Amino acid sequence: MNIFILTGAGISAESGISTFRDENGLWNEYNIEEVSSIDGFNKNPNLVIDFHNTLQTDMNLKEPNEAHYAITELMNDDRYSVTLVTQNIDNLHEKAGSECIHMHGNINEILCLHCGEISLSNVNITNDTICPECMMNAVRPNVVWFGEIPYSLEYINEKLIECDIFIAIGTSGVVQPAAGFVRKAKKKRAWTINVDIKKSFNWDFKEKIVGSASTEVKKLIDKIKFNEYDDVIKERKNT
Repeated sequence: MNIFILTGAGISAESGISTFRDENGLWNEYNIEEVSSIDGFNKNPNLVIDFHNTLQTDMNLKEPNEAHYAITELMNDDRYSVTLVTQNIDNLHEKAGSECIHMHGNINEILCLHCGEISLSNVNITNDTICPECMMNAVRPNVVWFGEIPYSLEYINEKLIECDIFIAIGTSGVVQPAAGFVRKAKKKRAWTINVDIKKSFNWDFKEKIVGSASTEVKKLIDKIKFNEYDDVIKERKNT
């Protein structure tokens, strides 16, 4: 069985990482365009780097929750081929033992603007930080800023077409890219599921589970492992 899992800000919020929509979150202290765009970086690189350093320090102090570990449990089950894609830039999935695609980049990576190399860096950077590949001080956080193209879209599209079950966790699925992902999976007759603290208004989801990811994801994965979706998948794939 092929399973595609997309995680959004909601799964990390339960580990204490604030989203840019939180009223009291770090993002509210800044103009988003100034700290999360290439124009902002070109105008004031020190401000952007300081902001991302603060994010990195905060995110690396957080720990995975039960939803992260439940996903890892599913990925370690040889009966399933699981593609895990996250919109989040933290490393909570990795801390829980999962390998995932960071479509919006990774707070613990740097991108060299001179040679294009992406390197691991779990420490704060400055304008003088050297790229380990070309030895130039031309690095930025490897985070997809507003207006930039997410990573691995071609591979993601391939896996969406193949999946039998599509699960979105901690994202409403109303805005892009999640809205486009679930629609593509649904068109290929996948069973589509949304798990979020609020009910999604995207009607491409065939099943909507309202509740916290830390409690509901484990229940959902147990249902998958006890073969409760086998019949509906067979029926949809054969029609």
